[in-house]
Amino acid sequence: MVYSCALVCHLRTTTFCRTSQQILISRVQNQSVSDSAMFRRQLSSAVAAVSSRLKSDYDLCTLSVRSRDIDSFLCSLFLPSTIRHHFIVLKALNLEIASIAPARSASSHPASMKFHFWRDLVDSCFANSPIQHPIARALHHSIYTLSLSRSYFDRMLHHRENDLKSKQPESLSALENYGIGTHGAILSLGLESLGYQKKELIDTANHFGQALSLAILLRGTRHHAECGRVYLPLTLTSKYGLTSESLLRLQETDPLKEVTFRIADLARAHWDEGVRAANESADKHQRKIFLQAAPTRIILDRLQDVQFNPLHAKLMRDSRFSLSSYLVQCSVQGKIL
Repeated sequence: MVYSCALVCHLRTTTFCRTSQQILISRVQNQSVSDSAMFRRQLSSAVAAVSSRLKSDYDLCTLSVRSRDIDSFLCSLFLPSTIRHHFIVLKALNLEIASIAPARSASSHPASMKFHFWRDLVDSCFANSPIQHPIARALHHSIYTLSLSRSYFDRMLHHRENDLKSKQPESLSALENYGIGTHGAILSLGLESLGYQKKELIDTANHFGQALSLAILLRGTRHHAECGRVYLPLTLTSKYGLTSESLLRLQETDPLKEVTFRIADLARAHWDEGVRAANESADKHQRKIFLQAAPTRIILDRLQDVQFNPLHAKLMRDSRFSLSSYLVQCSVQGKIL
């Protein structure tokens, strides 16, 4: 596998969890070693083997994010190097959970089984006994290196699991809560990885999380409809006369544009509030965490360009150039634009 130079430089793992060290030491000590130099060589070799495997696990997480979520990968390149690989693991886990397709019938259980696998994986990490899986080993290392809180993982799993069961969100508030529980939780974990847990910062993370979640939902409207799913809230679709049938047939109607505008307007409000708070109160490292929500800006600008038609092909076009340009501008000016 080939990785970019910048990526390899920032995926160094120079430490591993205390438990892994104890296990290695115990195994080596149980051998009949008469020469202390031989003992040190064996221990050093064992430590290097674990460190190499851990680096490989982080590399696999990076490859997954880069190949499946290029926006998140590009944003991660602007993170502080000390936490970049840890944040990538969170994104890799989120990708796996988010990609579980809802069951199409009550008698179909594959989605539920897949979800329980990932829940068990997270449980094993916090139980200090990660299952043999690259994400599990990397996540376990990140959790204990950074002392990450279990509550954010539980919140993310809860909202993702409910998403598998519900057919259509009831209201805008439900979508906002979903954004806090998913993307907001990941951003909060990013802040925690830097040692920040102030309520004001978490509130800002939640604004960005809600904005990003709403924007991604709108961008994915066509894909969801093609899969037979409607994620636009029932209160809005009823109010503006948008029927599920017309959406599933990919009909570009005025009610659809009106509903889209209302959701985009709310996303923009959360984005603007997050930007204001970040530029006024956050330091440069904290702003780099919030900048992980940068795709919001690109998606909302594109929606405005196509008159809030979420089925327009422009929304699904490659956004790497525009996103990269925006990230560079923010980095150069030292604030979120």
